Amino acid sequence: MRMPKLKFKFDSKLDFEIVWDFYNNPKYAGVDFWEKGALRHHDKLKAIEKKTKKKFFLSNYAKSLYKQHKNEFEHRKKEIEILYKKKEQKFFNETEKIFKNHPWPKGKYIAYLSIFDFCPRFLDDKTFFVFMYDDDNNILMTIFHEMLHFIFYDYCLTKYSRIFKNLSTERGQFWEIAEIFNAVVQQTPVFSKLHGSINDIGYPELKLKAKKAKKAWDGNINNWITTFGISYIKKF
Repeated sequence: MRMPKLKFKFDSKLDFEIVWDFYNNPKYAGVDFWEKGALRHHDKLKAIEKKTKKKFFLSNYAKSLYKQHKNEFEHRKKEIEILYKKKEQKFFNETEKIFKNHPWPKGKYIAYLSIFDFCPRFLDDKTFFVFMYDDDNNILMTIFHEMLHFIFYDYCLTKYSRIFKNLSTERGQFWEIAEIFNAVVQQTPVFSKLHGSINDIGYPELKLKAKKAKKAWDGNINNWITTFGISYIKKF
C-alpha cells in the first residue's frame, strides 16, 4: 500500500481563523474548546472579554507570537518532523494491517503546527492542526489520530457506502463512530508503543460508548463495523 507523504507547515492566518471560530463557537461534544485550547495555554487571552474589538485583539495576539517566536517555532517543527519520521513506517505498517491494504485517499496531507490546542481536521483536503507546545507523545497521538480519521472515513464510505454515504462526517452517528474507533484502536498495545499509553483519548460524552466498543474489537475492522458500528447506527 502506497503511504502518503505527510508535510509539516505553518499557516498563521489559518490558525487565527480557527481560533476566532472556536472563540465564537467554543463548546462541542462536552468539551469547552476555548477554555481547553486557548485560555489554558494563553493567559493573556482572558483580557479579550474586556475588548471592544475582539477580533482585532485576537489577530494581533496571534501575529505577534508568530513574529516573536519564529526561530523557536522553526526549531520545534524540525523536532516534530524527526519525531514523526521515527514512527512513520511502523504506523503505516499497522494501518495497512487494520485496513486490509485499503489505499489511502488522495489529498494534501499537511500537519499545520499551531499555537492553540484545538487540533481540527479537514477531511476534504486531508489537512489537520497539531498543538506544537504539546509533549512528544501527545503530538504523535494527535498525528496518528487525524491520519486514522482520513483512512477510516474513506474505508467506511468505500466498503460500506450503503450504510454511511448519507451520514455526516462532522456530527452525529458517523462522526461518533469514527471518534470511538480511534479511542479503541489508539489504546491497543501496538499504538501504545507508537505514542505511549494515553488514557484521555476521545470526547467525554463518548467515553461509556467507547468502553462497549472496545469489547467488540478483535483486530478485524470488518467485524467491528458490522457488530458495533452498524448496531450503533440502528440504536442511536
